[in-house]
Amino acid sequence: MRVPASDAAVSDIGRSFEPCMPRQTPPVMMDVRIRFTFTRTFAKMTEMHGFPHDMLREIYEQPAALRRTIALYLDGKDLRSDVADRLAGWSNPAGEVLIAASGSSRHCGLAAEILLEDLCGLAVDVEYSSEYSARGGPGSRRPAVIVISQSGETSDTLAALREARGRGESTLAITNAALSTMAQEAGVSMPLAAGKEKAIPATKLALSFRAKTN
Repeated sequence: MRVPASDAAVSDIGRSFEPCMPRQTPPVMMDVRIRFTFTRTFAKMTEMHGFPHDMLREIYEQPAALRRTIALYLDGKDLRSDVADRLAGWSNPAGEVLIAASGSSRHCGLAAEILLEDLCGLAVDVEYSSEYSARGGPGSRRPAVIVISQSGETSDTLAALREARGRGESTLAITNAALSTMAQEAGVSMPLAAGKEKAIPATKLALSFRAKTN
């Protein structure tokens, strides 16, 4: 039968645990923490021009990103001649295109699939970069390949680009980094001018890409 502990025993147990119990923060230390937190928060808000988070800031930066990207490829309402020259030898004679990308870039590819099929009459497939690389050697089809990446360094998309080059397929890289590895290794590079992005959804990249494919 369990014997109840005496009041003295309970008091001794409580004292033994006192060093482990949280102590109240001294007022001076609390003031320092508040000042530090306020300073860090204010610095972050200043960096983001008053926006509470990066994604909202980048949404408001979209108009400027669109103007910069459109200026790279259009002269008035017409495609710039140097851009047309770059694209002239890229397309597949049968009008077949394969887009390899991952994450938000793949969603851009799905939008491009509709635009390229409806507006250009091309036959477009969109694949995850990792799956394209794992499908084996070339078959009877030899589509022109587009790779899409915000950084131009995404490992599985870079592997897909190199796989396409190894198969002898025409390649085009769309990145937000003109000096990236993909931009340098692809047969044709069409960089965006979306600017630096921190938010994972990459809203500026997505909208700039849509503007360019239109």
